[in-house]
Amino acid sequence: MLNFSQDALKTLPFSVMNFAGQYSSDYGSQFAVMVLTSIPAIIIYAIFNEKITKGVTTGAVKG
Repeated sequence: MLNFSQDALKTLPFSVMNFAGQYSSDYGSQFAVMVLTSIPAIIIYAIFNEKITKGVTTGAVKG
């Protein structure tokens, strides 16, 4: 049976919570994790920028 509270099964955005304590937070580490988790989305957007823009504008034009 799987234990879903294991760190290995958590998604990357939830790993930011490992750097937050009850009374203090390690803001430098939290920011680093947030930057690292956003890099794949930025790369995908940079590669498919034209297709994303074309798809958004095609759906927005009426008639």
